[in-house]
Amino acid sequence: MKINKDIANKIVRLRYGRDEDETITIDNVRKHFSHREMTRSCGDISTALKFRHKINLSGKQISSFLAKRLSVFRSLDFDGQKISRYAKYNKSNKVWLKSRKICYLYWYLFLQLAELDKKRKVNWSKYKGWGGKEEILKNYPKRNFNEWFEERGLKLFAVKKPTDKALFEPTTYPALDAIYFSYETYRLQLDNPKMTNKQIYKSFEKRNEKEIESKSLKYNTGEWSNYDGVSIYKKRYANILLDNVCKGIFPGKLDPYTKSQKKK
Repeated sequence: MKINKDIANKIVRLRYGRDEDETITIDNVRKHFSHREMTRSCGDISTALKFRHKINLSGKQISSFLAKRLSVFRSLDFDGQKISRYAKYNKSNKVWLKSRKICYLYWYLFLQLAELDKKRKVNWSKYKGWGGKEEILKNYPKRNFNEWFEERGLKLFAVKKPTDKALFEPTTYPALDAIYFSYETYRLQLDNPKMTNKQIYKSFEKRNEKEIESKSLKYNTGEWSNYDGVSIYKKRYANILLDNVCKGIFPGKLDPYTKSQKKK
C-alpha cells in the first residue's frame, strides 16, 4: 500500500501519542517532538492503523517510511533505552558511531603523542584491534587518520543499533572544544618549545579558528590581560588526556572545576 499524506499524518500522530491532534503532521512533527518522545512502536502503529482505519501496513513498512521521510533515528523503536544524542548514523555502511568521528580522531592523535612521550607508557593491552604502536605511528606524522579509520575504525567504534555497546567508546560526553585546544596548544609547544602563551594565543587569533571559544585562552582582569588560559589547555588538560589514553580511557573527566561532562 502506498503511503499518502493522510496516512503519513496518521502514522506520526500515533507514533507520538497525538492520535486526534490534526495540527501534528508529517511536515511539522520534528518541530514538536524529539525522536525519544515516541509512545508507540512501529508494530503498535501497524495494529492501530489496521483496526482503527482498515489500513494494512507492516511494522517494517512503517519503519522504512519513517527512515526515508524523517530520519533513521525516528524509525527506531527505543523501548525506553537511552540513546546518546551524539550518535551518528553511517549510511554507506549502515552502522552507528556512538560519537562524532572527530572524537575518535583526537583519541588517535593523543595516543600517538602518548606513545612518543618517553616519560609515559601506553598500556597496549587496552587497545586490542588498534594495530599496536607500529600501526598507530606508521608513517608518522604523514599518515592520514582516515586511512587508519577505514581499515579499523568501524570494527572498533561502530554498532548496528545506537543502543549497542561498541568495543571502544568515549567515557563521557566529549568536550570537543577543550580537547581540540588541548591538543593544538600542546603540539605548538612541542614543535616550538620557546613559544610563549601570548604567541600561542596570537597564532589561534591569526587562524581565526573557533573564535568565541578561543577567548577562553585569554584571561581579562580589569585593565590588563594575561594568557594563563593557554597553560590550562597545554599543561593541565593535555596531560590529563595523555595520562588517560595510556590507560585506554578517552577523554575521561578533564577537570573537576570545569563544566560537568554528562555521561552518555
